[in-house]
Amino acid sequence: MTASERYLIGSIILAATVTAGLALLHAGVYGWTLFVIFPFWIGVLAAWVVQPATASGAAATGAIAGLTVACSLLFFRVEGAGCVAMSLPLTIPLAALGAWYNHRDASTRLGLLLFLPVTSFTAITINAPPEQVWKHVLSFSDLPEPTEWYFRTGLAYPIRARIEGTGPGAIRYCEFSTGPFVEPIENVG
Repeated sequence: MTASERYLIGSIILAATVTAGLALLHAGVYGWTLFVIFPFWIGVLAAWVVQPATASGAAATGAIAGLTVACSLLFFRVEGAGCVAMSLPLTIPLAALGAWYNHRDASTRLGLLLFLPVTSFTAITINAPPEQVWKHVLSFSDLPEPTEWYFRTGLAYPIRARIEGTGPGAIRYCEFSTGPFVEPIENVG
């Protein structure tokens, strides 16, 4: 297969992957698929298309691909800078790992696709009436400062939040260690 054929096929697969990811985001499904499987798969795909000569070149290719996809979420205004920045410490290494893994063992590439359906449709069910759950979603107290070492590296953590208004149209103001985040409350479903 020629390099241009790999780029064409890779672009089609990337478009399908991004479309699936956007569908998950729109459905509100955040989890293993979006933050673990997709970045790993992006790395696998990047290494297959580029076919770097060394394992370190493969890892670099995956990291660049992961960063590029993450930045495209900002460019197309799918996600905000805060969300993308918080995901990078997880997604870039996983994309690099996927590319390195693909470089190391090409025979298992397609087996990774089997994990997508299993991990995409996970949900958390809360055994409580909506009124009780919403009471906790809408009222906030100040959070204690975290003690984990990785927060001392500059990783954002929540400090407090407040909501102005009620129901759809209300505005939630979240204060993180790195600055404020404003989020409108929308009626979904």
